Amino acid sequence: MLATEGFSGADVEQLVRGARRAARREAADINAVHVIDQLPPLEKLSEDYFRTLAVHEAGHAVVGFEIGREISGITISKFRTAGPSLELGRVDYVPPGTRTRTKSTYLDSIALSLGGIAAEMEVFGAFADGAAGASDADLNRATEIATVLEGVTGMGHTLISETLELDKLAKMRLYNMELRRQVHLLLESEFARTRSIIQRQRPALDALAERLMETPTMTGEEVVQVLKSNRRSVVSLAKQPRKTGT
Repeated sequence: MLATEGFSGADVEQLVRGARRAARREAADINAVHVIDQLPPLEKLSEDYFRTLAVHEAGHAVVGFEIGREISGITISKFRTAGPSLELGRVDYVPPGTRTRTKSTYLDSIALSLGGIAAEMEVFGAFADGAAGASDADLNRATEIATVLEGVTGMGHTLISETLELDKLAKMRLYNMELRRQVHLLLESEFARTRSIIQRQRPALDALAERLMETPTMTGEEVVQVLKSNRRSVVSLAKQPRKTGT
């Protein structure tokens, strides 16, 4: 059901409690009508908003594919509710399994987080504020990863390592101006890399966004098929060594 998509267990429990109260007021047994009456109203997204969602999620998928992540599915919604703030789109990936996490692993995670806003920048010239502000928003997630890389793991500009305490990452950036500067530089560098990927694979981005607007839910196989069919090959510009006669 669209109106309950993304609801947590607590959200569902609150919904049922409201339905029970309504039934008691009517001195009736609880039924489906009581539950439906408690659901937040649905608002259909405008065509422009829906297209922005499609481009954003397509950007995540393109970057994920290019850095070697296995895509298991992608979905966007044509509706949003007036109740809890729910995500309107997502790309799912197959868990990579047990592996060592190097600096490249962290950098790829940052790039993956920035794929959506890089796509918006490429297509629209700006990105919407939905990518920042919330703890699980793209820019917030990228900033946290960059802070961990620079201030915790010893993989940044210094070997100094700190204990990982997620609730203290923001304070680390606030009170350590050098760390804040390094996080900024890292995000700036990875955003440039991500935009380069999006620009190079613009045909794949456009094709996937258009397909998503027609089919808002796609399997990983369907996504990969679209990307492979429209992907530009990366050609090395390095000069080949000249052969000399004997």
